Amino acid sequence: MAVIDAISGEVQFAPFSFEDGYKDGRTICHHGSALEITSELFIVEGEVNGKVGRHYFRWHDRKFTLVHFQPGCSL
Repeated sequence: MAVIDAISGEVQFAPFSFEDGYKDGRTICHHGSALEITSELFIVEGEVNGKVGRHYFRWHDRKFTLVHFQPGCSL
């Protein structure tokens, strides 16, 4: 996961990755993400750092900060 500044071309890599969440060999949560270009909110669904669910990050001052975690997925 990376953010690219459209004006400067600067690339900032997120300190996390996300993937499908699995339990007992079955997919329990497909990975996905949502954002709006005019918002600081970045929503990730799936497994991040061993936790499966919805992860709400704030993109501010060139870094991501986790602001909320909701266990479970919409799957």
